[in-house]
Amino acid sequence: MNAEIGLNSDLEVAKRKLHLQTSYSPEAHQASVTIFEGGLFLNRRDFGIDDSNHEGDLEHKVRQCHDLVRADIELLFHMAESVRASKHPPSIKHLGHLFLEKGFIEEAVEEFETVKRIDGVELDIDLELARAYYKKGDYDAAMALLKVMAEKRPTYPDVQLLLGRSLWQLKQYAQARQHFQKALQLNEKYWDAHYSLAVCLVESTIDDKVNSELPPPIERLKEAEQLFRKAGRLSSDLDHELLEIGLERMKLALNVEEALTCFQQARKEETTSRLFDSEFYLKFMFGQLDDNCRTLDYYISTLAGVVNENPDYADLRHSLGIAYLLKGWQCFSRATREFEHAVQINPEYEKAKKKLKLMQNDGRGLLILLRAVLN
Repeated sequence: MNAEIGLNSDLEVAKRKLHLQTSYSPEAHQASVTIFEGGLFLNRRDFGIDDSNHEGDLEHKVRQCHDLVRADIELLFHMAESVRASKHPPSIKHLGHLFLEKGFIEEAVEEFETVKRIDGVELDIDLELARAYYKKGDYDAAMALLKVMAEKRPTYPDVQLLLGRSLWQLKQYAQARQHFQKALQLNEKYWDAHYSLAVCLVESTIDDKVNSELPPPIERLKEAEQLFRKAGRLSSDLDHELLEIGLERMKLALNVEEALTCFQQARKEETTSRLFDSEFYLKFMFGQLDDNCRTLDYYISTLAGVVNENPDYADLRHSLGIAYLLKGWQCFSRATREFEHAVQINPEYEKAKKKLKLMQNDGRGLLILLRAVLN
């Protein structure tokens, strides 16, 4: 398969009519599966591909990526029916996380609003709902929730960050700057607050040059440069090469818009371990963890690679631990089935009968452990 050849397929799930488009980049050794609805971009998933073998294998691997994303979407919407019927707030919350991270914003808002109705007022649900409103583009609804949270929990930097982003999207740069600064007062190592404030300041010099509540444009650019450098030192989630290109262009006032483009592109796609936790949780709790381990093996491989790049991210290591636990449960279940088959074939096979009894007894304890860990 070469770069000009791609895959396309249509998919109808619930009320959505989706189009999946897959392309392969030989330079990046990467297959990209992009999801559209009505011509609008929803989400994209990238897969590293080993293309050292002949072309037939490469085409097969790219098709596998396309089919995996399609199957995951079908499974997600299929599971959603059972999850909603359960009326179990933790499960519905995980479902909302999955919808949000996979680009299905309307469904995410619906799930988080359901949890809020069932479970009352809970800070993390309000924050998740605010994130969903923000991604939906309903910044007023997001800010209404965030302002209440800011009063109740004034020490939460995430609340201040999202308030800053919402105001930024509404072009209220001075107010956005205040909230980003509050986030940094609460956590001076919050790289995302450094980065967001820096981009906000650069953009303000283009869209709002004359603002008495902000420093002069040249001072804003100097402040932004310091913030970008701090963010770059604090995080590996930024492309340092693009940051440096942007900083060089920013030194020439005529190239600020080009610099802004570099800064926006410097932010790598977010690695959200919560996505892995939620997917494993729902597939385990609702009996949808595929027997061929395709999805689970992929996530273990992906997480292990990310942990290798970010060894100090506790949430990623937590997610990898959950993945290995579920892998162990899959192997345990397979072993139990093999002992069952052995006894079915030969009911007098005492060794198999004894092992099957042990597996069945221990399996109940392991199942209780896994459900406790995942809740």
